[in-house]
Amino acid sequence: MSRAPGRHAAAITVLAFLTLLKIGTWTGLEICGVTRPFVGDNATALYIPIARRLLVEHRFNGPDSRSDSKVPPAYPLLIAAAIAVAPHSFVKLVPPVQMLMDLGTALVLYWSAYRIGLPRIGILAACVWLLYPPAIVISTWITAETAFTALFTVGVAILALSFESGSTWFALVAGLAMGAATMFRGTPLLLPVALLPAAFRAGALRRWAAFSAMMAIVVVPWTIRNLMVLDDFIPVAVGAGPVILQGSDERFFTGDGKAAFYPAILQAAAEAGIARPTIDRESVRDQRLGSVGLWVQRKRFALRPLSIVPFFAHKLARVWYGTESGNFRQQMALGLCSLLILPAGLWQLWKWRVSHDGMCYVLLTALGYIVLMHVATLPEARYTFPIMPVLILGACKAYDGLYRRRVDRRNFNPLSESRLERSDTLSGTRMSALDPVRQVRDSIDNAIDSL
Repeated sequence: MSRAPGRHAAAITVLAFLTLLKIGTWTGLEICGVTRPFVGDNATALYIPIARRLLVEHRFNGPDSRSDSKVPPAYPLLIAAAIAVAPHSFVKLVPPVQMLMDLGTALVLYWSAYRIGLPRIGILAACVWLLYPPAIVISTWITAETAFTALFTVGVAILALSFESGSTWFALVAGLAMGAATMFRGTPLLLPVALLPAAFRAGALRRWAAFSAMMAIVVVPWTIRNLMVLDDFIPVAVGAGPVILQGSDERFFTGDGKAAFYPAILQAAAEAGIARPTIDRESVRDQRLGSVGLWVQRKRFALRPLSIVPFFAHKLARVWYGTESGNFRQQMALGLCSLLILPAGLWQLWKWRVSHDGMCYVLLTALGYIVLMHVATLPEARYTFPIMPVLILGACKAYDGLYRRRVDRRNFNPLSESRLERSDTLSGTRMSALDPVRQVRDSIDNAIDSL
């Protein structure tokens, strides 16, 4: 009889216990006044007002509130649900809900590893994710990162398994999840284009088409709605322009830098011919800010062409530790967390090209897409956060391999093996007298793997 159901029940119990422990600890600290949810500018100016409009006026925005198109619709809808449940304390309700979303991410990691024959690595990676400090911190923010990460992980993991197993149904489910993720944050909008070479390489064009079609079914109705209500072509949300501008120069990376340099830069851009838009369209305003950012980069590289290499090297590094506050301690902590995960995880993803090539192509493409998108725009660690669960899975496998090789080397005694080696005349093959020892060791390993 298969022991898989018992193994799954044990894994779910462990992960649920860790999640309840996190929620209980957070709630206790909040009751004692030690901490509270972080409500930033986006929550105050966009998410919460839109959520209240959804409840009161039953609409997201209109011509009178075009600026609210800066955010996709899904997270305000989540906040609206929290307000409907707890009108006076909805902010306190959001962190526990987001910690449950992290549990969903952990379960996907475990399931994905189980599907490729690594259940022990799966439970280890899931536990690491639930205890990963940046994940815990960001789950207490009123922001879309946690929900987006959960859905993005579901989409990428199931698509990877689709490429690996040949299942079109998996591709459809992955497209549905990625479309839902796009409604929380518009970053994956061009991911199907990036995945096309991987699909061609893996011979999975049919699954790629199913994934892309299902993603479009989720996203396109919102694009049509924006055209009809706002008379503006906004596929999901505007917002590319501001991050292109903020990422165009190191001086703008922090909030203080924006406040200090933006007025002069915008004035200089206007004098250079990039005028303020006269059309009342949010997409036009967004394009203008993007044009200013590109103008800043062209001007900089015209004056200092050799600065392009250190500039983009800085952005490539900063994407793993950067914050808008520029706080040294926060950036140091994020950098150390990334350093423990990124090299080992990336190495293991690359190694999987031999044994799990279809999965490897999807995971590396998703990683490269996220990184390049934010190296090209604004390099902050929270933007690469969605790819961390996959990197944690790879890192756990890499560290486990290193540990097992070290144990095997420590236990290996070539002199003893050469003395004990003998001939098995009954079978006519060479055997080692250490076979019973190896069998016992393999039995112990199998028992551990079954936990």
